Amino acid sequence: MNKIRAGVMYDFVKLIIFLVVAIISASSLCKRNSDNYLEPTNVSNNSGRSENPSIAVDSRGAVHLVWNDETPGNEEIFYATKSVNGIWTTPVQVTSNIGASRSPCIVIDRNDKIHLVWQQRVTQGSSGYWVIFYTWRSSSGDTWAIPETVTVSGSSLCPTLAVDNDLGLHLLWMEGFSPYQCLFYYAYKPYGDTWFIHYLFTTEICGYEMKTDQNKGVHIVLDPHSETYYIEKKSNGTWTDTMRLSYTPMDWLGSNFPSLAVDNLGISHVIWAEGDTSLRGFVYIKSSPQDSWSAPISPYKNHFNWQLAEAKICIGRNGKIYITWLDARAGIGYGVKDGDVWKEPRRIVKNGAGQRPTMAISGQNDIHFAWQKLDTLSIDNEEIYYIEFNP
Repeated sequence: MNKIRAGVMYDFVKLIIFLVVAIISASSLCKRNSDNYLEPTNVSNNSGRSENPSIAVDSRGAVHLVWNDETPGNEEIFYATKSVNGIWTTPVQVTSNIGASRSPCIVIDRNDKIHLVWQQRVTQGSSGYWVIFYTWRSSSGDTWAIPETVTVSGSSLCPTLAVDNDLGLHLLWMEGFSPYQCLFYYAYKPYGDTWFIHYLFTTEICGYEMKTDQNKGVHIVLDPHSETYYIEKKSNGTWTDTMRLSYTPMDWLGSNFPSLAVDNLGISHVIWAEGDTSLRGFVYIKSSPQDSWSAPISPYKNHFNWQLAEAKICIGRNGKIYITWLDARAGIGYGVKDGDVWKEPRRIVKNGAGQRPTMAISGQNDIHFAWQKLDTLSIDNEEIYYIEFNP
């Protein structure tokens, strides 16, 4: 009997020790996880309002970032760069104009030539108008070329730029003519040639992205009427009809903030924030070479506040699909699709409240993510923040 009691007591002591060790381990794990959150870098770090970041990575892994900034007293385009394992350079003012310079977009071609577009307010007497400006520079240089102008009616807004493998440039923008509707225009600039402008369609003001594939095809997603649409320019130069990808059952729920990536086979991978209760979260869908689309899925359903979250998608050289999202409630998180499997998402920044995220991926599959965020010391000032990580 004493042996039995001793054995029971021994097992009880072992259980207590196990529980204590488990609690300590869990506590340590929580602390370690907390310590593993990334601390964002304030790249703009100035007194003026900094907005609309755009990011790109060159073949050496150097990061290039632009945004518009009102620090000079007028909105101007600023630029900063960071070498591999280096620190950010002091921001440099690219433009110096009487009118405001806004909404920059930066891309880098296979020769590491940097291309930049933005919308520029041009004054004319007591009035003014908006045009698109384009310039370029080598990644190792420090001088930007004399800007070129691209416009149709003088109300050219929110340009986005892409470059193909033949060094051709593709430009998409809104030509505004009312508070609620815009003409969408596309321009193509073959290497060493001039811009050729093409009217696409008319719709309400909306968000959009554009990417190219290896055959000079152009892929566009946009979200008019709080639904996600897709249009494609084939490699032979013909445009497909606009295709609706989302079908939210109630208009007030909405499908917003679409983002697009195109793989080496020319297949489009699209995500957006979806309010449909059956898919609530980020919806993922992809095309096929036969121009059909997969059924929409929600790989991370209810992992964030869909109404406030903005996500970006990109594809690594390893073929994996990465999405990184900005959620005012849950900070910044990311997820990975490896083959047919979506891995468990992770949160990497505790407080990432902000908007207008931009993402790029290096040849080593390092993720570079930037966004605009209110300065903690002033509710009237926003800064450009940045993180880097390797999933």
